[in-house]
Amino acid sequence: IRPTQEMWAAILKTCNEKNDSKRAVFWLKRIGSILRADGSGVANINSEVLLSAITAFARLKNLKAIEQCIARLESVTMANLQAVHYQHIITAYMEANALEQALGWHARMHEKGFRMDEDYGVS
Repeated sequence: IRPTQEMWAAILKTCNEKNDSKRAVFWLKRIGSILRADGSGVANINSEVLLSAITAFARLKNLKAIEQCIARLESVTMANLQAVHYQHIITAYMEANALEQALGWHARMHEKGFRMDEDYGVS
């Protein structure tokens, strides 16, 4: 049985909640292998899986992987990122101690008209 993207998102979310980066990386590699093997490619991955991947890579401080996931996320959303996407990206960069990138994304978010409140909620 081939797992659905919803199942992958749930698996990655659980790994992130348990702060289990090793298992998250295992699943990220597995997901990539499955998508490449069936010809659909990682470009077809959904935004929920990508957001979970961004969190996992942030914990590993893997900025290149974060950037690749963001590029795919922009592709999946047709460059129409929503407030929740910006919040997730900014939080991930902060977690990875990449404050310059976090500030850059914060500025982009403001350019799109979104605002973060004091406890990082986005409106």
